[in-house]
Amino acid sequence: MVKILATFLVFLILPAHLCALTLSAERRPAAPGNEATVGVYVTEASHLGHLTFVLHYDWARLELLEVATTVDSAEAIAAVRPEALPDDSGELALSLVAAGGIDGARQVAELTFAVADTVPASLELTFSEARASATNLRPLDMEVRDGGLSTVTAVAETEQALPQQTALLPNYPNPFNATTVIPFHLARPGEVRLRIYNVMGQEVRDLDLGEMAAGVYTGASALCWDGRDHRGQEAGSGVYFLRLEAGPTVMTQKSLLLR
Repeated sequence: MVKILATFLVFLILPAHLCALTLSAERRPAAPGNEATVGVYVTEASHLGHLTFVLHYDWARLELLEVATTVDSAEAIAAVRPEALPDDSGELALSLVAAGGIDGARQVAELTFAVADTVPASLELTFSEARASATNLRPLDMEVRDGGLSTVTAVAETEQALPQQTALLPNYPNPFNATTVIPFHLARPGEVRLRIYNVMGQEVRDLDLGEMAAGVYTGASALCWDGRDHRGQEAGSGVYFLRLEAGPTVMTQKSLLLR
């Protein structure tokens, strides 16, 4: 009897841990002296009724200009502190209440920063005091993934050293809503092709780029996917695999599309 009861309890408990709620901030490129945006997302949400967190940033180098909550006001009520921006506290607190619950993967906020003229290579955004509960007020386990800004400076293409290895770099933004940028390095010239697959292994898009010279393909020279399939129709929300074929080298990475 004890064994049967234990098995039954495991059966009840196990599903709650299969899909842990994740709170994450993007890591985006930014140019010193310019504005930059960073998205805050939840993924694997299931009947999420309340979310609250504090996000910390380097206010001496990042001036927070705007906070836009991206969940429809008919679905949720959001409160942001500080109410007046810009602010030099270096902390942003956001609380979100959704009586009807939030499910799946959603962007919950977008932050706009003014980046100082002189900054280090990386500016971190870190979470604290993150809590979540379901619509029935049950506390939810949550994984937190910090983000930030990777600063870049303009370098003439002729001044860039050729990369030692062919590499597919992280696409950004990721998750993305409409378009994502896919930077990469080519150590030697060759035929380049980008194929995009859904989680069923079906090819969604095939971009044949032809012969490309060795070099660093970032910024304006990077690849872009507009979130559309080979018929020009918008692909649905979900995970997609970006497969870059560069000569004999094949590299794949995941990207999350949110509509």
